[in-house]
Amino acid sequence: MSSALSKEHAILKKIDHYVKGKLSEDEKEQLWAELCKSEELFDRLELELLLTRWVKMHE
Repeated sequence: MSSALSKEHAILKKIDHYVKGKLSEDEKEQLWAELCKSEELFDRLELELLLTRWVKMHE
């Protein structure tokens, strides 16, 4: 796996943990720093949050 691909995978995993409330404050700050660099990753976080909210509404 290329380093760029593994870095993206790590960030996506952090987004998942953020949505599930599993990140420490330091990890959240690091994630937000990464998200500020990429509109695509920010959009991914927004999508994950919306999907999580939708699932909870329909349980």
